[in-house]
Amino acid sequence: MQIARQHARVLRTYCDRHDIDVHRLWWAGFQLGGAVGETEIDAYLHGCLHLPPAERGLLVRAAQAAAGASSPPHPPGRPGAPS
Repeated sequence: MQIARQHARVLRTYCDRHDIDVHRLWWAGFQLGGAVGETEIDAYLHGCLHLPPAERGLLVRAAQAAAGASSPPHPPGRPGAPS
């Protein structure tokens, strides 16, 4: 559960840095086949909801697509982590 919360914080920071709001993240995730709604994504990003690993991974890919970035968000302290 702690890892999931850390992933949510990292994803939220990434979205903030790339100006990706919840609706945009949801839309990008929906286009990739995501099954969670905007409310659930917002709750996840704020640490109020646990999502299964597959949905978390999809949201990372959705954020990457929405940002037009070539690399996904990384937890702090890992290679490729945003500074």
